Amino acid sequence: MGSRKSLFGNLVDKSKEKQKSIGEDKLHQNTTISSLNKPKRPRSRTNVLDKVAKNRVEITSESSHYLDNIDPIECQIWHRQSRFFDLLDEKQCEDLISDFKGHIGQKIPITIREIPVGVKKNNDKIKYEVVAGSRRLWSALYVQKQFKSKFKLKAILKKLDDKQSAVECEKENEREELSAFEKGMFYYNLLAQNIFSNQKQLSDSLNIPTSSLQDLLEFGRMNKKIVEVFSDPREIKRSWAKCLNQLATNK
Repeated sequence: MGSRKSLFGNLVDKSKEKQKSIGEDKLHQNTTISSLNKPKRPRSRTNVLDKVAKNRVEITSESSHYLDNIDPIECQIWHRQSRFFDLLDEKQCEDLISDFKGHIGQKIPITIREIPVGVKKNNDKIKYEVVAGSRRLWSALYVQKQFKSKFKLKAILKKLDDKQSAVECEKENEREELSAFEKGMFYYNLLAQNIFSNQKQLSDSLNIPTSSLQDLLEFGRMNKKIVEVFSDPREIKRSWAKCLNQLATNK
């Protein structure tokens, strides 16, 4: 009888030990799963921003310089600029004017280069040419004049030749709305002034489809008297240019 109790007791003890072992295994398993499912602790935002800022500084120090205190009166538009700067007005720039005179300020820096040798300055105060950011320059000058503001521009100063400037300008054109006439005259003048040696080089460099380029170049071939009929040449549509040129030729 005593030996049976002893045997039964041993079995109970072994059962308890097994259950305890199973319980510990489940606890370990649950802990492991929990640790896997537990979201990773986000990296410090400050550290991330510091790294981004550091990289930005390294990049700009090699290829360009960020300037945040450029007086608009020290800038003139790039002399090969695509946008017709003299035709800009308050209505076309009302969004930027509102930002500049309010709390929003300037969101996107302009792209500038130093005045190359041989390029005529508009006045003695001029230091830079604006390659990208015509509307921002116009708006900044307007805000300074109309509201007696000391508004200063944020800019990226780059070392650019005319080909590189054309690429920068074209990037801006993809973001900003530009008329077909302005685009066509821009491309036509780049070829006429030998900035690009031929249409293929121009098309490849600025990533313009060949068919689109050929259509837009029609604007540059238009008779000046026909262009002068329009109070604003930017109103001339792309589909009209070739027809108007054919009519002028047949006449």
